[in-house]
Amino acid sequence: MTDKKTILIVDNEEPIRTLFERSFKELGYSTVCAANLEEALTILNSGHGLDGALIDLGVEREEGQHTSGITPILEGRLPYCIMSGTSYEDDKELSSKYKFFLQKPIDLNDLDNTFKDMLNK
Repeated sequence: MTDKKTILIVDNEEPIRTLFERSFKELGYSTVCAANLEEALTILNSGHGLDGALIDLGVEREEGQHTSGITPILEGRLPYCIMSGTSYEDDKELSSKYKFFLQKPIDLNDLDNTFKDMLNK
């Protein structure tokens, strides 16, 4: 990767954020992390120079927003991928709702391919 892309990771679980920070670093990306939507929106509005985002579906559900909090703000502004650890049947419905969707646990190759595809569009 010639120019390092920066990814916003939004997940309410610190070990998960750390895991994705390491994974993205291994893939050649820089990262910025947020534990909730408020932090994510602050980072988005700070002009941080983000190239994409990985957002845990559970973060928005916990805050009672069911993906209506950050995803409309990102539309047309920043490419994003939703990730979820819900059951397969739930994920089938969700994966058809979002252009980029990953089901936890996420394989490093799947993460790499999804973000290459997402950021090259």
